Amino acid sequence: MILLKTALLKFAFLFVLSGAVAQKPSPTVIEGKVIAEATGQPITQAHVFILDGEEEALTNNKGEFKIKTWQPAPFKLTVEKIDGYRRVSIVIKDPGTKQVIRLQSR
Repeated sequence: MILLKTALLKFAFLFVLSGAVAQKPSPTVIEGKVIAEATGQPITQAHVFILDGEEEALTNNKGEFKIKTWQPAPFKLTVEKIDGYRRVSIVIKDPGTKQVIRLQSR
């Protein structure tokens, strides 16, 4: 009888523990591309960041970026390229959708 109780307690403990591990949150990934509104060309080295956090990225040579955040949606994503473009901020409601952000020339 003691062995049965011990086995049941171990099973219950492992069941609870596995549930806790399965519920572990993961970061949200925001992906997208920054392009020039006038030409549609990718903008490299644009600074992409979440306004209320420390998450940030620079666009690559194809204008692409990827940011991981623990913040729940919606949140504000800001993009700036100092030389020649206006800063833009957008609200991200669906982080699973790839973003295409168009920057206007100054």
